[in-house]
Amino acid sequence: MSSDPGNTGTTGGLDKETRRRMTIALCDQPVITQLVETGLASKLKREENKRRTRPCLVLESLILRYLDAMDFDDIVYDRNQATIHAWQKHMQSIGSGILKLASKYCHGQPCYAVGIRGGAFNYCIEVSFDQDEGVEAHWLMRFPIPGAVMHPEAKVRHEVAVMRYLYENTTIPVPRVVAWGTAEDNIFEGVGPFIIMEFVQGKSLYEVLKGTPIKEVFRPLSADEYLKELQRKAEAGEGDNEVLSPLIDDKILALVYRQLAIVYLELSEHSFDKIGSLDMTGGLQPTWTVTAPPYTNLANEMERVAGVSKEARREPFDSAADYLLNVAQQKINAMQMQRNSVDDVEFGREAYAARHLFRDTVPTFLDHENNHGPFKLVCDDFRPGNILVDRNLKITAICDWEWTYAAPYQQFYTAPRWLLLKAPEEWRIDEPYGGGVGEDDMRKAYEKKLDLFLRILKEEEVIYAANKLSFPAIPSKRTKSPKPTSTAPPTWFHDLLYDDTTPTEELDSHVSADKPYTPVHTPAGFNEPKSEALSSLMRKSWTTGQFWFNECLRAYNFDLIYWLRFHDLCYGPRESVECCVKDWAAIKSNRHIEDFIEEKLRDLKAYQKELKRLEETPASNVEDGTNGRGEHNDGKENKRPQMGIHEAAVEQDQEVVAATVEMGKATLGNG
Repeated sequence: MSSDPGNTGTTGGLDKETRRRMTIALCDQPVITQLVETGLASKLKREENKRRTRPCLVLESLILRYLDAMDFDDIVYDRNQATIHAWQKHMQSIGSGILKLASKYCHGQPCYAVGIRGGAFNYCIEVSFDQDEGVEAHWLMRFPIPGAVMHPEAKVRHEVAVMRYLYENTTIPVPRVVAWGTAEDNIFEGVGPFIIMEFVQGKSLYEVLKGTPIKEVFRPLSADEYLKELQRKAEAGEGDNEVLSPLIDDKILALVYRQLAIVYLELSEHSFDKIGSLDMTGGLQPTWTVTAPPYTNLANEMERVAGVSKEARREPFDSAADYLLNVAQQKINAMQMQRNSVDDVEFGREAYAARHLFRDTVPTFLDHENNHGPFKLVCDDFRPGNILVDRNLKITAICDWEWTYAAPYQQFYTAPRWLLLKAPEEWRIDEPYGGGVGEDDMRKAYEKKLDLFLRILKEEEVIYAANKLSFPAIPSKRTKSPKPTSTAPPTWFHDLLYDDTTPTEELDSHVSADKPYTPVHTPAGFNEPKSEALSSLMRKSWTTGQFWFNECLRAYNFDLIYWLRFHDLCYGPRESVECCVKDWAAIKSNRHIEDFIEEKLRDLKAYQKELKRLEETPASNVEDGTNGRGEHNDGKENKRPQMGIHEAAVEQDQEVVAATVEMGKATLGNG
């Protein structure tokens, strides 16, 4: 299984000598640095593309203004980049010795590296065990990258819990976890936590849907071609940022959509009584509980690039209202905490107003009927780039279950955001799709794909319901485990407001008729009695605008989505952002806004002063003496341990070059 399956992979079907030389080239050479940076470069390239977008004249000033909103904290970002580079250097020093970790869980048998993958958050090594030694296995070692992942231990623990739960309680194609461990469990100090899972053959569904010919996607690569492809991807900084090809036949989409519709239906069968991340206890008969708040992709990114740490709260949430108000409030808190969040008075007022106005919409878009559950598993990174398929487009694995948590039901039944491949927050006003240009064309393209997906989902709902009547317990080839429960105590979110108002009173105050400047209308049908059909709920999420509410919840570039796509939906057409902010401030009689802006401008001056001082200070040697946890290595594991395949001697550079050239003679099958 590929955790970042957009990269080209290999198989273990190589002769012993070729695998030995592949191990040298992949583990003992600087490829790791390039591959780890590939995913991060993809992210930065997408951010840069956003800033270079040329919007249409009608909304040009608005888009240009908010593309640069809430910039990175360069001090925090550079510090985390230094942590990444230190970890890269440490991994490079270990080299092929890292394979000892896989061998530890396979009776000490030696193994070979036959592929590597670098993504935005993880570094993966594909390993194959020697059939001549009596062991035949094909695994993937996965390491979260410190500096890219702010809490690696928690991430791995929650990710493993989700993977094990899905593997043992559903028929969803999830790779089997072979072993996992914390940083203390790792035999190499400074590498951090890890997951070892079975490798699953397949290619990225993203590659197919963006229009790459299937023959090209599944074309076997020689070892030399494989290494060149790694180099090309590292230099290009490629990422999953293209749009669905308009040339893709609906028959192909229907084949894919039908399989994913079944995945959604199966996920809908599993409920949790708390909102938060999963933990797992027990060995052969594990149990799962929701014990912590959701560890989301947004929370990680806010800490990585803005220095806004996760809130101190440790308990999960009891209700959707509690959770959604918390997320909305965190957007206000993040603006307060990030030192360079405001760079001028006008933007400061607009951003301050947008976040408070958005918080006021929570009662409007709250699914009151399902406020206290059921709660369903939602993955922030569920997309075609993390789905593997075979040549017949049958899904072989759904990967990357990081940032998965039990969420409010309304987030689960929000219409899929991946139907056009490119995330909705990255749709541009003048971006062409098919024969037209403009956002309306992108929206119409999305609606056509949504119609197709929901039609297929509705068909599968009928089949699924009939199967449940005939076979109440749908048989699975995998062992079932008990359904999850939660033992966490009830909790209310008490620190939401500036005063002592309770969340219940806050909700009541928002929906009261005499409350000024509340949303002018509730979207038609939003809080009508809910149909049990998932397809119907997904349809309503799009027609009522709840889709964009959910995008605001998860967006880092909040201001652009709020003003461009969401505000008018809730508060009615506006003459301008400036007028809207002025009206809101007057109605609220908010005394805090000017004090807040003055405070943030003082923060900005202090930030700029510190940034200038750091820029004038010679670069530190953090990469030379620290490991991935920011601690100094003692050299105990910094020496490169050698596997049995390297016992003769460490190969010289000349042999590596020769081996790389010779590898071009070997053809590697790909699926």
